[in-house]
Amino acid sequence: MLPVNSVGNELFLARSDDTLKLGLQLLVGPLQKLDLFCVLFLLHNTAFSFAFLYRVTLGFKFINLSFQIHFIFLQFFNLLLHVSLTLFSLECFSHTESNAALV
Repeated sequence: MLPVNSVGNELFLARSDDTLKLGLQLLVGPLQKLDLFCVLFLLHNTAFSFAFLYRVTLGFKFINLSFQIHFIFLQFFNLLLHVSLTLFSLECFSHTESNAALV
């Protein structure tokens, strides 16, 4: 026969084990709901972040287009400068009809 104290301790330990299990089960439910809300929040925010990224890439495309236009103008003016300097150097050569002192 067990003393009264040991029976009470066993019942207390059994009840504390049940209360621990019940407490953990009650804690798991809200955590699962929190996990679901986090997943939904993540899915909802990715739609907004994709729209933001599309706007940023569109801005970068316009900036790139302006750089390309400036580069085309620079190439055109470089070609004009190259041709004009070549023509100017050809004018400085002495010809039979021109002054030979330039050479």
